[in-house]
Amino acid sequence: MVDEELLKLGYNATPQFIGSLTELVWTQIENVALDLEAFAKHAGRKTITVDDVMLLTRRNEGLESVLRAYLDEVKGGGKKKGK
Repeated sequence: MVDEELLKLGYNATPQFIGSLTELVWTQIENVALDLEAFAKHAGRKTITVDDVMLLTRRNEGLESVLRAYLDEVKGGGKKKGK
């Protein structure tokens, strides 16, 4: 997937780069999963909720704003603001 996308952009990636990127992404996913589980457990729940995900995004303003906008759209039934 990485190689295909880079080729579309006119770049080439070595197998070492792709392997390193894959490992980095996998480690990040594992860390996110552990954090979400910890947030839910701390709240006395066994289920991860939207609140847990939003708590996870608190230090990434860009991601938080994208997710908040999506939540607002979903809660509003898909209606855009001002319409």
